[in-house]
Amino acid sequence: PRRRAELDPMQRGTLIHDALEKLIAQGLDCSDEELHERVVEFGRQQLQTLYGDEEPPENMRSYFQALTDKIERLLKLFRKEFALTQFVPVAFEQKIGKEEGAVPTVEIPLDTGTLSLIGVVDRVDVYEKDGIKYLRVVDYKTGTKQFHLSDLLYGLNLQMFLYLMMLQQADRQQGLQAVSTDAARVEPCGAL
Repeated sequence: PRRRAELDPMQRGTLIHDALEKLIAQGLDCSDEELHERVVEFGRQQLQTLYGDEEPPENMRSYFQALTDKIERLLKLFRKEFALTQFVPVAFEQKIGKEEGAVPTVEIPLDTGTLSLIGVVDRVDVYEKDGIKYLRVVDYKTGTKQFHLSDLLYGLNLQMFLYLMMLQQADRQQGLQAVSTDAARVEPCGAL
């Protein structure tokens, strides 16, 4: 029997995250044709990383074609969204924690010790207007995850909002490198 050509969900998510980070960082203010060429080249490089000098099987090439088509559609949606909102991506894979270069964590004292919140924000966007810097955090979900307002009321699924709070706090205290500007105020704006 023929084996299905696909990446496991973790590999697939990592590849999509990597593509979005690299291709958005290159800028999306290009023609559809140039964007297509960038995505195709990214996919070609990924296949070469997986297979080296071997020719990838046809079913894996088809799988990658479908995956890069999805990435290209996402990038076109992001391009439209950036044009409409005037948000600018300023940081990718922004770490939150205690390591060097990370946004400082929030520590919560407990009876049995201290809870430190750590993680990685897929993308941080900023919009500035009238001396106010608006922060937005974006989490690339490649699986299925639904947002329910009731979860927030019960203290569930707070990850993105906690990241947003820590980014805001870090920016106010030390002028977070990636999002540092001359804005007088920093306000949380959204979590997507």
